[in-house]
Amino acid sequence: YASYDIFEDFAESFAYFVLQNEVFAERAQNNKAIAAKYIWFRDVLFDGNIPHIASGKSYYKDKAPWDVTKLKYAWNG
Repeated sequence: YASYDIFEDFAESFAYFVLQNEVFAERAQNNKAIAAKYIWFRDVLFDGNIPHIASGKSYYKDKAPWDVTKLKYAWNG
């Protein structure tokens, strides 16, 4: 849904930023659109901070997950 619905795109991007931050940041290095989203979430929504809610246990394999909430995580605290 995220590819054609701005609200789903926001929801998936938010979850990706919070739950898969390291992978999101890595992908942002090679993609201007993803970089713009990453910077906006980091600087506007989180005031320059990166939340440490979870660490993703999945690896990006040139295909974005269809639902970031279905991936495996190590929960922090």
